[in-house]
Amino acid sequence: MNQTIEYHRSVALANDGAMTFGSPHVCTEHLLLGLAAEGKGAAAKTLKSFGVGVKEISSELKKLIGIEVAYENIPFSIRAGSIFERSHKIALSMFDRHVGTKHMLIALIDDAIENSNEPRIALIMKNLKVDLNSIREKAVMEKDREKLPSGGRFIVPQKET
Repeated sequence: MNQTIEYHRSVALANDGAMTFGSPHVCTEHLLLGLAAEGKGAAAKTLKSFGVGVKEISSELKKLIGIEVAYENIPFSIRAGSIFERSHKIALSMFDRHVGTKHMLIALIDDAIENSNEPRIALIMKNLKVDLNSIREKAVMEKDREKLPSGGRFIVPQKET
C-alpha cells in the first residue's frame, strides 16, 4: 500500500525533531511532532483544530525530556516502527487506498490510549488539555486530500531490531 507525500514528509520531519531533541531514536513523540510540522495533511489539520502545533508539542517535549546532544543517522524505536505497521492496518480497515497522516495519527493515539507504559504522547495531550478520544474521533472524520507520490513507491522505514 502506498503512503502519501505528506506521510513521508512527516516521517522526515520526525527524524529532524529527534535530532533537534538529541534523541538516540525516533520515538512516537517525534512522530507526533512530525505530523504537526508537516502542516498540510489530515493529521496536521486535526491537531491544529485542537490548538496543537509544533510550538506546543516542542514546548511539552522540552519539559518532558529536555534537549540532549544531537545524534546523526537516528533509527526508529521499536514502538515507532509498530506505529508504521499499525497505520497501514488502520488504512486497510478504513478501506482507504493509501496510508496518510491521519492513519498515523490514529495509530499514535490508539497506542497512547492502550499503553500506559509509553505515556509521553498521553502526557503531552493531557498538558495541552486535549482529550485523546476526541482527537481520534476528529481524525477518523477528517477528509483525506493527501497526494500520492508520482511514479514509484516510498518504502516504510523498518523498525530497529
